[in-house]
Amino acid sequence: ISYVKQPKVTIITDATSTFQGAVTQFYQPNYARKVFTTRPYIRVGGLMIAKNEEDNITRALKPTRKMLDFSLVYDTGSVDRTVELAKKYCDVVVEGYWDEDFGAARNRALSLLITQDVDFIYWQDCDEILLNSFKLRHYLQGDLEIYSGLILTQNHLMLDNPMTKDIPIRIFRNRPWYSFIGKIHEHILDNRDSDGNWNLFPLYILPDVKIAHYGYVTEDERRWKAIHRNWDILKKDREEYPNREMGKLFIMRDYLHHVKWGLEKGQILTDHDVSLLNHVVQEYEAFKNPNCQNHILARYFYSDALRIFAENKIPVEGRLPINT
Repeated sequence: ISYVKQPKVTIITDATSTFQGAVTQFYQPNYARKVFTTRPYIRVGGLMIAKNEEDNITRALKPTRKMLDFSLVYDTGSVDRTVELAKKYCDVVVEGYWDEDFGAARNRALSLLITQDVDFIYWQDCDEILLNSFKLRHYLQGDLEIYSGLILTQNHLMLDNPMTKDIPIRIFRNRPWYSFIGKIHEHILDNRDSDGNWNLFPLYILPDVKIAHYGYVTEDERRWKAIHRNWDILKKDREEYPNREMGKLFIMRDYLHHVKWGLEKGQILTDHDVSLLNHVVQEYEAFKNPNCQNHILARYFYSDALRIFAENKIPVEGRLPINT
């Protein structure tokens, strides 16, 4: 029995050895060719600004750890454990300063990050969570690397209002002419336009990588931040960037909200309210062209201001024709 089986084992072993040798010879890697056919590895850096975010920063940083090659948190003066916790999940924590300017803080972080040999930059806030972060690598190593920026749908989660969405550019190429424009509600734009209106191009909206934003969990919290945190900074933004379209749009929205929230409480229109509404009507001048990128949203604010004037039988100063 041993004699009969032994040749079979030997034959199989010899055949396997021969096959392995043939495979090794046939599939010998051509490294010279691979240099020209393999896509280069795309390095991604991440930046975040923070202040007193010990309750949120761990939740924000964890999903990005495996996706990023280098991450930086710029702290603007925390007095809690934000810095300590951030050091556990990112490469560098910078203890910086706050000067009432979100865009400037992000740009200080950006100036440090762009020196780290990264191809793309991802930015996020502490009150946000990146969903399906593992899919970003798939997109960046694929054909989407031809784009200047990638848009991630930002979902604003609230308990007492329906969820709303924005589509900001959250991933962009490492280029010296890309920076954050705006003291508040800042956007990544081409800084070669002094007015702050040049978008990155071309762009692509990722269908299944999203951001969950829970900074305004209730309507009362959203309104408090809009009035007590954002109001003064927004007015300073308009002074520094008088021709920035997004700044004009945000001032229209917030002036209108200020008036409407007062009316909801049963307050009557004041001279200050009328002044704010007239400002909304006048700002629409910059958006009245139907081909303007933000025409539809600006027209909504404009029409709402006119409605309030009409309901209170107050004349409008600087009113534009309603059919423009």
